[in-house]
Amino acid sequence: MFSLPNSSFEFLDSLSLTWNDISWSYKNNILDLEYVEHYVNNLLNSGNDTDFNLSVYLDFAEGSEYDVASRMDNLFKILSENKKDIISKRWLYIILKYIYITRNSYENPFQLIDDIYADFDYPTDIESFVSYMPINENDLACRENENGLSLLKKNWERYLQEFEEENYDLFTSQ
Repeated sequence: MFSLPNSSFEFLDSLSLTWNDISWSYKNNILDLEYVEHYVNNLLNSGNDTDFNLSVYLDFAEGSEYDVASRMDNLFKILSENKKDIISKRWLYIILKYIYITRNSYENPFQLIDDIYADFDYPTDIESFVSYMPINENDLACRENENGLSLLKKNWERYLQEFEEENYDLFTSQ
């Protein structure tokens, strides 16, 4: 699974993530405990001092990363399969958006997309910009006028835009 680097924290902070999102991403090795600590500190600094947030903070303060990891595992275990599917789609978008924003720092961002396609169990939503997938008839006319990478990039941009329009709640502050 693609792991988001620490340089992604500012981008992640711009999203409206929940503990369910955080536990799912931790369990799937997208985020590590460093971001979990960053996340709980942000919550507490914004006045969100629930018992759970304080417990996670105290676990970090006491150096008990095992307890934090255990809390993330427990949160993950109580998620329904439907909720896991929804969160998985959110993280697919988040990763693809982050790669899109930082695409110039990768030698071949489409190779990453190909890998992510497999990591997320081949979601049909992103087939149109997976480099080894055949193009559909609607895109065939466009491909004759453009190079293949340009078409993949346009399809990638379309996916991101459509997701954002349908999931505006991901972009509202907590």
